[in-house]
Amino acid sequence: METTLSEFRKRERREPEQAAKAATEAQRAADAETAKERAQATRNAEIQRQYARFVVQQWKAGQSDEKICTRKRWFSLSEGTRQMILDTIQKNPAVRIAGL
Repeated sequence: METTLSEFRKRERREPEQAAKAATEAQRAADAETAKERAQATRNAEIQRQYARFVVQQWKAGQSDEKICTRKRWFSLSEGTRQMILDTIQKNPAVRIAGL
């Protein structure tokens, strides 16, 4: 099959357009992934701040270190559970929480 000059020129014009579209889509995907990672990092930082507040309160309440929830366990708790714990320690700063 022979390619005519006009078909060749059309293809020449289309290829850069297609490459530009592909590059734009790749950039959009990369931007979305970056935004997702940034949101997760922000969320992790907030959970870490909550954990630090919890640990300091537990130390002040006299809880022994081995009974304080680990950081790994704290991160695995549901948002609702963490919030319930934080609400509890805010209402009663002397409360000791164990068994998490």
